[in-house]
This record gives sequence, structure tokens and C-alpha cells, in this order.
Amino acid sequence: MEAKVMEACGVAFIDEDEQLTGKSGVFIKKYEHGAPFICGISNLEEALKRIAEGAAMLRNMHGGSGSNTFTGHYQTIQDEIKALAAKTDDERKEYATKNNVPLGLVNQVVQLKRLPVPFFADADIVLPVDVAMAMDIGYDGVIVSAGAFTVANPERRMRSLVMAAIHYKNPRRIAAISEDCT
Repeated sequence: MEAKVMEACGVAFIDEDEQLTGKSGVFIKKYEHGAPFICGISNLEEALKRIAEGAAMLRNMHGGSGSNTFTGHYQTIQDEIKALAAKTDDERKEYATKNNVPLGLVNQVVQLKRLPVPFFADADIVLPVDVAMAMDIGYDGVIVSAGAFTVANPERRMRSLVMAAIHYKNPRRIAAISEDCT
């Protein structure tokens, strides 16, 4: 019901809270809604299940702050994708059946060597260096922490975070951006 109300309010997307849905084991049937969903995940099995349910975007699971959380989740998923790619066709079919996910989705992930939907870092990101690190390891974007709005100049901080996402491959630029955002 919450998703229907949010959709009626015209939200841009719905963040399915894994803290609530994960405990019950009941996840929203996302294809029944017009608004796209972003869902938290911490491993490949969760990612495949949320995508199969209709998630348009994924983010790393809450549960900590800083780069250790988002780097760990990203690496776990990449390692699981590599392990899945090393399996035979029959083993992939068994994996899909065991985890109740479409075989076509499993094969798509193996072919792409990544998730087929945007994957965002979400771990109390408030600094340009964290944005640059998330982008550099392979995330498609970041979800900025509300804490970034509590600094002395939130507009300057937001600009620095956007610039860090654009220039993440340039350490000198990131250093300059970081100095300018304080």
C-alpha cells in the first residue's frame, strides 16, 4: 500500500526498504507499479532476485558507513559474477533454479560481467574522495548522505560531489575539489 500511495504522490522512484521487507521475506511486486524502484542488495543472489522482481536500480545495502561498506559489497558481487561465469551451462541452470531467478538474467549478468541495471554506492557518502572511490571501483553513481546538507556550505559541497563524479579518474582534480568543498 505504501508504494501505491507514494506513486499517487508522484515520487520519482521508490526505495524499497530492505530492513522491513527483508525480515518478512515479502518483497513488492515492482512490475505492478509505474514508478521505478531502487533496492538495497549485498550479494549477487539478492541482486538477481530484486531485478527479476522489477528493480530498475540497485544500491549497496545499508549497514555501515564509509568506503568499507560500499567497496566490500561491490567486490563481493564482482567476485560472485566471476564465479558464476566460471560455471558450466548446467551449473548456471542449477544456480538459477536453486535461487529462483530467471536463467536468462543469470546468463545476461555473465555476458555483461556486471549487473544489467545501474548500481549505486550508498554509505554515508559526504566527501568528494568517497564519490571518486565509488566511481573508480565501478559503481554507476552514488547516493549522497543527508549529512552532506548539514555542512557550512551545502551548495558548495553538492557541487564538489558532482565534480568528483565527473573527474573521478583524475586524483589531482579530486584533491583540488576536496580542498574547495570545506
